[in-house]
Amino acid sequence: MRCPTCQHENRDGARFCEACGSQLELLCPVCGNPSRPGAAFCDSCGTSLKGQTSAPPPQPPLSYTPRHLAEKILTSRAALEGERKPVTVLFCDLANSTALAERLGPEAMHTLLNQFFELALAEVHRYEGTINQFLGDGFMALFGAPLAVEDHARQALLAALGLQQGMHELRADVAPQAGEELAIRLGLNTGLVVVGRIGDNLRMDYTAVGDTTNLAARMEHMAPPGAIWVTEATYRAAREAFEWRAMGPVAVKGKADPVPVYALLGPRVVRSRFEVVAQRGLTRFVGRDPDLEQLLGAWAKAKQGRGQVVSVVGEAGIGKSRLLYEFKQHLAQEDEPYIEGSCFAYGDIMSYLPFLEIVKSLFGLEGMGAEADAKRQIAQRLATLQLDPSAVAPYLQNLLAFTVEDDIFPKLTPELIRQRTVEALKTLMLAEASHQAFALIVEDVHWIDKATEEVLTALIGAMAAVSLLLVLVYRPEYVQAWAQQAAHTQIALVRLPSAISGEMVRAILTKPYATRVPLERLSPDQSRTMVQDLLGTATLPAELERLIAAKTDGNPLFVEELTRSLLESGDLVRTNGGYRLHTPVEALDLPATVQGVLLARIDRLPEDLKAVLQVAAMIGRVFSHPLLAHVVQRDIDLEQALLQLADLEFAYVTALAPQRESSFKHVLTQEAVYQTLLRPKREEGHERIGKALEALYPDRLEEYYELLAYHYGRSGNMDKAVEYLDLANQKATKANAMEEAKRYFDEAMTLLDALPETEGNQQRRIALLVNQGAVMVLLLNFAGYYDLLTRYEAMAVTVGDQGLLGAFYARLGWGQWTFGAFDQAIQTLRKAADLCDAAGNAEDAGQAYMLSQ
Repeated sequence: MRCPTCQHENRDGARFCEACGSQLELLCPVCGNPSRPGAAFCDSCGTSLKGQTSAPPPQPPLSYTPRHLAEKILTSRAALEGERKPVTVLFCDLANSTALAERLGPEAMHTLLNQFFELALAEVHRYEGTINQFLGDGFMALFGAPLAVEDHARQALLAALGLQQGMHELRADVAPQAGEELAIRLGLNTGLVVVGRIGDNLRMDYTAVGDTTNLAARMEHMAPPGAIWVTEATYRAAREAFEWRAMGPVAVKGKADPVPVYALLGPRVVRSRFEVVAQRGLTRFVGRDPDLEQLLGAWAKAKQGRGQVVSVVGEAGIGKSRLLYEFKQHLAQEDEPYIEGSCFAYGDIMSYLPFLEIVKSLFGLEGMGAEADAKRQIAQRLATLQLDPSAVAPYLQNLLAFTVEDDIFPKLTPELIRQRTVEALKTLMLAEASHQAFALIVEDVHWIDKATEEVLTALIGAMAAVSLLLVLVYRPEYVQAWAQQAAHTQIALVRLPSAISGEMVRAILTKPYATRVPLERLSPDQSRTMVQDLLGTATLPAELERLIAAKTDGNPLFVEELTRSLLESGDLVRTNGGYRLHTPVEALDLPATVQGVLLARIDRLPEDLKAVLQVAAMIGRVFSHPLLAHVVQRDIDLEQALLQLADLEFAYVTALAPQRESSFKHVLTQEAVYQTLLRPKREEGHERIGKALEALYPDRLEEYYELLAYHYGRSGNMDKAVEYLDLANQKATKANAMEEAKRYFDEAMTLLDALPETEGNQQRRIALLVNQGAVMVLLLNFAGYYDLLTRYEAMAVTVGDQGLLGAFYARLGWGQWTFGAFDQAIQTLRKAADLCDAAGNAEDAGQAYMLSQ
């Protein structure tokens, strides 16, 4: 639909132009019927519309109201006329604002206030609140209106903590020149308010009035700078999720009696995903007692100083996570330590990914903001373990993307950095095991990256005499892939994780202290026990038992999902005597595999829930709520949708801090949802995820280069994909993860093939080739690299960047020399030396000159 004011093309059915805000409908002056722009006559009463123009649109409740909330207000009769709703009201203001204004001056103070209000908008909107009033150097926000939110108090408190943290970060930029401590104070109260419009249709504020609002304002005025004060009502609504300090009854203006006040200190430590699931109730631990005994037996040997390796192997859904959960429960009950790391489907191109998690856990770095504090923590732990800090600390700092504090490190070759990183991680694990016995658990090893595989291989070869139990959890294809690789020539017929080399498997199989625990499928009796636990009855219909046996084939996940699907569809109903199938078995439209079970359940979801699930599936197995909120385009109460998905056991909240996260209960659920999406929708979704990552983490993008390359690479934005593949390539090269760097390079070159051959794209291709020299040499891929250089020589010349051409010639000349074309190499290297010298590239100029002599 074209806007008559600005000519912008809007979607069909739009009421207002998304570009200029003009009303798109013409209103008949006689009957009031809306007509499309350009209509000559009313299609309801026939009145001529000649000369009619679109009426001025109602203004949204100010530009700082989120679009979805503004539309809700403008289209909701209850919102326009006023409604009584339970909400949490938040007031916030900038402390010391008068002194700051005098010190900074008007322009700098204006800039500071803009930064403050941008922070306020971001944090309030992130937790589905709305800022309905800006009040000089502060603001008022509502949580729970106009969109009702069940846990509005918790969301308001999370927003308050986000604001507080954001001001800490802003203080570093502003406070030194301001000469005053930059801080905010916040006050919150929860209760019933009257919410609705103030003003007419041409200008309208949406606000809340009443005692609840007044008391929230009093809390803010009384709180000291940097503090968050709340009333007892807000405290009671969310006390389990946060840490508090009781301030005691406080005299409040306008109140006859003192008011109990609490200071919010921070979020509480949250449990893991599986522990959250366990709180909701797990089925009986069926058929895995012998496997658990093997794990416990290996742990007993490890505690005696006899290192053990246990591989837990089983197909998807067979019960590997549950077995590990029971094992960890046993360790926790005995107060015995364990550390976990996980591989991910996209993680086989991210170097040392599980060890990032392991190192952070080992040193207690989770949630630690300052790099200096983390380095200090590492140094203290290394001293306790009596490790040489120069042999370990620089490589841990590099692994964690910290600034490396070591004079020797910058002089090391990538190969030496790789070797010493592997040695440092191995040494650290062995030293920790010598200090105290512990279990090291690595899950989803079938998605392992090459660098992690190398560390584990080295560790397995050296752990025989330390108190370490290494538990590796993976699907059967990891071992089978290695076996087929060794015995068969038609390996291309098997889809293998690209990082698999078989070296670690070979290392495991040759050690006498290694144990392989293959998880078998459940027997019919064990499957029946699972269903009895799920339904809470010992009596099952015979036809249900036959159905479970035929469809699930003893896979615990299949058993659980099929039973829940029957319950939710109403095909299995409760009776006085237990349960019965409401529909004849032959008439049931039931899936034959877990994929079918999951898709049948997903297709029965309301559209909004399904939309959330689809976006989450595109993000990955674990998805943060801020990222999800950034990407979901529908007008959805996201927290409520996630609660419903949790109730339906699709996904569970697994973390509340530092940001709220959920995880699919099973990775197969995520895979099933993702597979239902057509390619255009996937591409659109991945691009939105990439943009959201850029928006949410603008100052930490290096941490996300691989994810950005992953998402943009699966979108239609090939320019962005090449950009981040190049950055990920450089990052991997610096980390000496050469195979990963080569993979990024190959993918970037392939994508460039699909892009127009513009001068800019040609320059990107040549730059990629030049930067790839060290990678190709260390991978001993001399012939392949020389072939590429020869193929693109003409393009390098036409690009016109003399400095880049000189670096290209330096590498081409090296290739010609390596393969015996000495006369040609001398000419090329002399040109390279001249061009590099003119461009100030002394390193390539010197090497080219020396080789040409």
